[in-house]
Amino acid sequence: MAMRISHRRNRRLLAILVFELAVLAMLSTVLDTASRPALSGTGPYTVSGFITDAAGTPVEGASVAVTIVQKVVTLTCETDSDGFYQVEFSDFEWDIGNDINVVATYGGQETATDVCNEFGVSLVNVQFTFEIPEFGSFMGSTVAIAALAGVAILFVWKRPR
Repeated sequence: MAMRISHRRNRRLLAILVFELAVLAMLSTVLDTASRPALSGTGPYTVSGFITDAAGTPVEGASVAVTIVQKVVTLTCETDSDGFYQVEFSDFEWDIGNDINVVATYGGQETATDVCNEFGVSLVNVQFTFEIPEFGSFMGSTVAIAALAGVAILFVWKRPR
């Protein structure tokens, strides 16, 4: 009878040992994977581009928000007179292969473009689907004439008689 107890006990100890080894193997695999760093950038990451309307005219003063999706880091800026924007993320704010979302906002309109970064520089151009009327263009002149005509009609109508 003493042999059976010893045999059962050895079986239990062996089962516990196998279970512990399996848990340790899984734990070491998880920790090894978790401790490996992502392929991070080797310096700052620059995202730049041009914001244009549907006619290809540069949009000055558009608000641009550039987000690195996986890191949830957003930088903002405004476009210059050429429609150009540029932001620069520091080396710890991005990793190779991160997705980038560029959102441009102007005149209540918003448009977005998504890209995947692979190097340390991305050129992301964004084009609005509408044309922004400017004075000097046909649409801008039409808007200006309509506004002046409206003001003239208002003055004539409100003139004391």
